[in-house]
Amino acid sequence: MNNETNSQQFHRRHFMALGVQGTVVAGLGLTGPSALAADQKPMATGFKHACDLTVMATGQIAVIGDRQLAIFSRNRHKILVKDLDAAPQAVCAGAKGGLLVAMQDAILLLNDAGAQIGRWSLADRDGLAVTSISAGGNSVYVGDGVHGKVHRFTASGQYQGSLDQTFAAAANFFPVEVDAEGRLHVAHSSRHRIETFNPAGISVASWGAKSREAAGFSGCCNPVDLAVLPDGKFVTAERGQPRIKLFSSKGDYIKTLAEPEQFTADRLSSYDNHQACSGGGLSVAAGPKGEVYVLDHADSSLQRLS
Repeated sequence: MNNETNSQQFHRRHFMALGVQGTVVAGLGLTGPSALAADQKPMATGFKHACDLTVMATGQIAVIGDRQLAIFSRNRHKILVKDLDAAPQAVCAGAKGGLLVAMQDAILLLNDAGAQIGRWSLADRDGLAVTSISAGGNSVYVGDGVHGKVHRFTASGQYQGSLDQTFAAAANFFPVEVDAEGRLHVAHSSRHRIETFNPAGISVASWGAKSREAAGFSGCCNPVDLAVLPDGKFVTAERGQPRIKLFSSKGDYIKTLAEPEQFTADRLSSYDNHQACSGGGLSVAAGPKGEVYVLDHADSSLQRLS
């Protein structure tokens, strides 16, 4: 007689399929014993629905959700909570410090202490639906997943138009990321690839493929988020079969940082069905020393992987 629960059956099937043996390492929502340090275990952010995160120039971690912004120290102690007038959509570190918080009708500029020092209205950008935001060099890019467009602003908030390309994007998650050289990386999730554009908006590179192999992206629309490490490597997040992976600066697969088995089975369905904010299930961010932070939308927890 089989007395296994559905959760136990799920984990047994997947461990057998992937040939995983022994204790898993550095994961999210770990289902068994681990040797993780205390600062690597999932930590509650206090949000009901956390939806995005970024690492500031100070090394502090900013998380948004509900109608608030929270800032955590490097060792993840909460040091500030700021109420917002509406639900935030996305957050990024400013190119010269501080934060940019994208609302549906405006972009708020905050200093390192979380005080508002500016506001860019989006009221004249009719129909723009903010999904993601990233700043670098002299530009700020806003991803619009509803219309599959990437919009560009100057560092002072002047609108510069959108990229010529229209992306087959998922309406609720369409990440954009600027690297240290000012290049823009866009997760074209419905095409299972990352596309790179130079500061002039010209496509210069593309990598990724639809595949169930570790080096590829599976499902209808992956990856759902990406981050660029200081050395140019990429970290990606996937939903459906939730995974966090590391790629070289040229898009070559290096390793998987977190496997599906490292998420609790009773939360796996939420990575496909969760409706809060970006809906992608997981968000990733890179710190100035190569740290990788993951925000789990299913339970609004924050974790450091490295």
